[in-house]
Order: sequence, then C-alpha cells, then structure tokens
Amino acid sequence: MVNIEKFKHMNHLPDHKNLCSALLSFFNEQDGIIGAFVSGSGSAGGMDFHSDLDLGFLCSSDDAKEKVWSKRFDWMLPPWFHRMDADHVKPYFIIYLFEPHIHVDLVFYTKENLPPQAGGPYTIAFDRNAQLGNWLTEVNKPFNIPVDWSNVVHEEERIWTWIHYAWCHVGRGEYYDIAAGFAFLRDIPHSWYARMKGTERFNSRRLESRGESHFVEKMRLCYPMPDRASTKAALLNLIGIHNEQREQVDKLIRPQWKTTQSARDRITRLVSEI
Repeated sequence: MVNIEKFKHMNHLPDHKNLCSALLSFFNEQDGIIGAFVSGSGSAGGMDFHSDLDLGFLCSSDDAKEKVWSKRFDWMLPPWFHRMDADHVKPYFIIYLFEPHIHVDLVFYTKENLPPQAGGPYTIAFDRNAQLGNWLTEVNKPFNIPVDWSNVVHEEERIWTWIHYAWCHVGRGEYYDIAAGFAFLRDIPHSWYARMKGTERFNSRRLESRGESHFVEKMRLCYPMPDRASTKAALLNLIGIHNEQREQVDKLIRPQWKTTQSARDRITRLVSEI
C-alpha cells in the first residue's frame, strides 16, 4: 500500500504529489516489483515548481528486473511528452517528462545493487516483503567524506601549467577550445573552496541560495566567451582567485609549495600581455 502522505515535501506542489502518487501506485501493481523509494528533494526537502522526482524500484530478482525493463515502452503511465533511456548514466534508468512539466527519474534495482549512502536520504514508499529496512538504516546515516588536502601541492602546480597551456591556445587563436575546456581550470578553485568550508566535494547545486553569492560573483568572469578579450579576463580573474585561495590555504595547512614565485610571475605576465 502506498502512503503518499508521508511525502510532506510535496504538499505545496499538487502536480508533483499527484504524479508521484500515480507512479508509485502503478509500479506497486507490477509483477516483480516489491519495493519503492523516493530520493532527492522529495525525500530531503526543498522542493519547488522546477524540482524533479527521483523514484527507485526494488525488483524481486534479476529476471524480474529484466521483465519489468523490457516493458518500459508499453507502460500505461500518466500523460508524458518526452522520454529517454538513461542507462548510459547507470543501468535500468529511464527518464520521463510528464505533463505539465515534471521531470521524473525511474531506476530499477535488485537488493544486491541498491544505491549507496551518497545518494541519500531516501524515503520508502512501499516495501512489500520488508526488504528495504536494513538498507534504509545504513544509507540514511550521516554522510561526510573527510576533507583531503594531500594533493594540494600538485593541484597548485597543475593550475599554473593549465593557465600556461591556455595562453598557448589563445596565441593560436583557439578561443573556442579554451572556452569549452575552462571547466578544468575551475575545478581547483571549486575544490579548494569546498575544502576550506569543511567538505570534500564542491556542490554547485543552488549555490546562490545557500549564502554563497560572494563566491559566485568572484567566479563569474571564469566563464569566458570564445574570444580573446573574454579569455584574457577569465584567466586573469582565475589567477587572482587562485592567489587569494593560496594565501588562505597557506595559513590553514602550511604546505610546501613547489611552484616558484618567478614561475607564477612569469605566467601571470604572459597572460597580462595577451
């Protein structure tokens, strides 16, 4: 029996709540499906008009999962306007876009490959054979990866090498290539920012609404357009952010940097002369 009332985070979103109820009820009646759970903001909270629904379904066996999956294009589901297999992300994963606008992830598991703690928290929708209890207890425990600064010296070397590499490509007029690859340059300031705030993984989700607007503004110019002036400004902005972070890290853990001051000055000068 599906008790949709336990999903209180959807109470202010009737379209989401009704769709979630319809989907859970539908799959509760399918042969081979013995459990279901909700993750994402539907379980953790913070749902809004644009939130998706993340639904996982427990199948009784690999054979049952294969049978369910084989019928995925014939399911009698609520009205939808687009769908796609997403098993390039993980196995037995399909995405639907339902009327009026709601994105829904549907993933199918067996007990042996239920999702890990990192994806939590989870809320059980139904558990016909009491198979999900122990898993739920484990995966809903507080999850935190210890902050690891062990690679910081190499990261500092790497960002200066990448900046020089970008300068080379600007010199050839390869602006689109650098604009497309600038995410690699942002990875290190993102990682250091997260670690200085006490977490190992940088989370860009809703960064602006989590009181991080100052950092967002600082990083704004690190998203260049594919032209010379924009790329130069982005690289100089990145250097400024990195130097500021380097000072903070220096006070925090006192690493033995390997990049020389003369190398940093030289690379900065090359970028300034673009």
